[in-house]
Amino acid sequence: MTDLARALAAAPDLWRATEVLRRHILEDCEADDVALINSGPERGRATFKDLTGGLAAIADSGVPAGSCLAVRLGKPHACSSNNRVLLRCDLCDRIPGESVTVPLIAAGTVIGALVATGTRLHPDALDRLEDVAAVFGPVIAGLRAFELASAHAHTDTLTGLPNRRAVEEDLERLAALSRRSAQALTMLRVDVDGMLALNDRVGHEIGDTVIASLATLLRARLRSSDVVARIGGDEFLILLPDTTPDAGIALAEGLRALTSELTPTEATDQLT
Repeated sequence: MTDLARALAAAPDLWRATEVLRRHILEDCEADDVALINSGPERGRATFKDLTGGLAAIADSGVPAGSCLAVRLGKPHACSSNNRVLLRCDLCDRIPGESVTVPLIAAGTVIGALVATGTRLHPDALDRLEDVAAVFGPVIAGLRAFELASAHAHTDTLTGLPNRRAVEEDLERLAALSRRSAQALTMLRVDVDGMLALNDRVGHEIGDTVIASLATLLRARLRSSDVVARIGGDEFLILLPDTTPDAGIALAEGLRALTSELTPTEATDQLT
């Protein structure tokens, strides 16, 4: 357990920590498959993550991951064909063979669960998985908090788009790719006219709604490979890889024409 704790502490991100966890449980519990249930304050948003590829049917079964007894009650449980209990687990009952499930707890809160399954699990699999969960719970909570803080630092809170800091990194990356591949990279700078007058007339709440609607419009009209970011109050930056200037101008004109449709009824002038 000391080696596991050290390995998890050295993991730079959640993906690598989960990989360390997977390998340890497969060996220590003599498991065939391992799964991680991610949960939070709202159990309805819990997710079932198959870490080994053998539990895809469980992940796709439609049974909410938050219905697992380990998540609901914060207590470990085991399931097998010979295990008769009064309260069954809707999720784990669907797993063939034997399974043990242990909640992940951090700061007194259930944040998920670990699941180990196999045709013949180690006799002490439940106890061993509890030891693993005691180490992994605080680790996963810390990594989640770090990733959330990192995402917030690079995300505009109003629109959910990347912010100026994030798009500067994207610009460097895409510019380098453009140079290597000799493909055009077009950048559009979008500025909404009339926002100051609109905010003064009807208030910033409606102005914020317009900005959020424009962000949705931009996302819907762009390719998945394109990058759109909010870099100021009513300013957006769009990066278009493998796009010629003429194609960029055509797209910009189309977006400009659509912007007028976002004009609120309270406004005296159309937005452009």
